[in-house]
Amino acid sequence: LRLINKGFYKEQDKKLFLTTIIWGLEKIADEYKLICLNLVNNKKIINKEILKVYQEVNEFFNFYYELIYQFSPEKLNELTDKKEELIKKINLLNPQTKQESELVKGLSTIVSKTSDLSSSIIALNHEKLKQFR
Repeated sequence: LRLINKGFYKEQDKKLFLTTIIWGLEKIADEYKLICLNLVNNKKIINKEILKVYQEVNEFFNFYYELIYQFSPEKLNELTDKKEELIKKINLLNPQTKQESELVKGLSTIVSKTSDLSSSIIALNHEKLKQFR
């Protein structure tokens, strides 16, 4: 953000969208921090099904991160489908402890905040989308 504000990012029309993505990434990082603190402070065993969904959420986030640098409409569509799958899986989870409930809530929040990045990523790459019309 500092580099953008100091004028080191030359594409003026993209600054707002890039700033929005950076803010979004920071909010997602905050959510991961809360999950990590929760897991460190409570040493109870987490259900394997919840851990599997946690891994899928991490993969989902990484795909979005890659999309920022290597945009393609196909990848974006794939991620939209993956989001729907993850939401269904998260809703089917049955947390047994407060710690698991907080983890499931955090995973849901990460999926939501990650998919919120889509509009800014699309705006950054609107020239590429014109080619596919």
